[in-house]
Amino acid sequence: MRSKFAFFGHPIHPMLVALPIGLFAWTFAADLIYLGTGKDKMWYDIAFWSGIAAIATALFAASRVR
Repeated sequence: MRSKFAFFGHPIHPMLVALPIGLFAWTFAADLIYLGTGKDKMWYDIAFWSGIAAIATALFAASRVR
């Protein structure tokens, strides 16, 4: 089965799926660091923006499946 969305013959969806998975894992790690450092605001901001990026990239990756 050939994908409609491909980059030099390689399907794009499998490449895009790894990004939100890694971002969700990093968001969780940043949340744990935030709780472990006595609630340092920098780690809260990192976790927040990583979560936003994870959701955005997950939606983008899901939109490429057809």
